[in-house]
Amino acid sequence: MSDGLVQLQSSSHHKNLLNAMWKLRTMGNLCDITVQVDFQGELEEFEAHQVVLAASSGYFESHLLANDQVKKIFLCDFLPHAFEKFLEYAYFGKIEVEKSYISTVLQMAKLLKCQDLVDACEAETPSGVSDETLQKDGVSSNTEVKTKQEPVRRATKRKKSLKVVGNIRDALV
Repeated sequence: MSDGLVQLQSSSHHKNLLNAMWKLRTMGNLCDITVQVDFQGELEEFEAHQVVLAASSGYFESHLLANDQVKKIFLCDFLPHAFEKFLEYAYFGKIEVEKSYISTVLQMAKLLKCQDLVDACEAETPSGVSDETLQKDGVSSNTEVKTKQEPVRRATKRKKSLKVVGNIRDALV
């Protein structure tokens, strides 16, 4: 007599998994990358899990797979609050933003190649949003990236002059 196969499944597993990963991230546990975000000299660091960034963003996927020893990534001309919203989306698949802030999130999602977030923003964005509006809102079309292969240092917020190398636009071609 043969036992039939059964499929054991939880409808809440994915949600619980992502919630647990978010909690680990916010506590700084098991994070393996730091993203430094600079906007007009204001620098903020975010700890995250490379696998979540790579799964959520074509930019992070290609960059992290090409450089497996990267411990820090530098993003220039991103509002830290906008990047925090990207992280929230990466871990939960949803965010709440003011309608006036959608264009900022959209530009960031395009630069980071997060197509699901681009689609969600475009569904809520009036057509014809200008680059000037996006720059005023806190994401420059000249956004640049620098990576460092050094140990992760914990920091929350600090101001300092930054040398920028490379351009994220080069990675988008």
